[in-house]
Amino acid sequence: MASNLKFKKPAKTPPSWVPIVVLGSVFSLVMPWMLIGVILFLLIYGISRMSILKSTNRDFGFLGNEEDSIKYILALTAYIAKSDNNIRPIERTYIEDSIRHDFKEKYGDRYIALFNKYLKLDISLNKVCMAIRSRYDLTSKIHLLHFLTGIVAADGLLSHDEEHKLFAIARNLRIPYSSLRSIIALFNLQRETNHNKQHSNQGYKPKAKSASALANAYAILDIPASSSIQKLKKAYRKLAKLHHPDKVAHLGKIHQEKATIKFQKIVDAYELIKKSRNLT
Repeated sequence: MASNLKFKKPAKTPPSWVPIVVLGSVFSLVMPWMLIGVILFLLIYGISRMSILKSTNRDFGFLGNEEDSIKYILALTAYIAKSDNNIRPIERTYIEDSIRHDFKEKYGDRYIALFNKYLKLDISLNKVCMAIRSRYDLTSKIHLLHFLTGIVAADGLLSHDEEHKLFAIARNLRIPYSSLRSIIALFNLQRETNHNKQHSNQGYKPKAKSASALANAYAILDIPASSSIQKLKKAYRKLAKLHHPDKVAHLGKIHQEKATIKFQKIVDAYELIKKSRNLT
């Protein structure tokens, strides 16, 4: 018996390459605009960040792109200033002048008031240093340590407590002890115990200036006088790299000038040692 059923032809499906062409067309139209959008976003974000950093560096100065950074530095300043449990007038004058000069003069009174507030508080050295070391590179942290050592150097003497606190700061900021020893030598600080002994001994005679200068030169490079020429050059190159003024250019003109003076002392120490060894 003949069947009455009629078979329908299957519907034609588009070729497999059609969806790919359609998606490719849409993607080619959308992708350039997406790229333009991303580029514009990054450009605007970068310009805004540069503007913020420029304005905050101008306003807050020393080592900071945020005012919180100033607070941490003032906290360390108070911590080191309280080493002798009694701030000498010469130290207070140095600190106040430095705050006005190294930060920003128009904020000087506010920062000095904040410093005086921190003098009455127990500073958590670990917390303060943790905040600082997460923000700055090694060169900037060494520059900060140089600033703090300058406070100690105001009276020309280094007490045991001051030395202990400086090494505690260096340890918490992850600064090599060799860098701190070099900084102390740059200020040519005399330890307070030795100073007292010298004045108590009637027959004491100071060393010749040249010998003292040479010994201090070796101390600046943090190497013994018996070091080889290779070690001498290596120590100098290491210090020159860490203390070069260009490394702190981002901190502003004032700090670059200070770094230049510090760098010149390192160069002078190296030249003095070379001269004593008849090296060219």
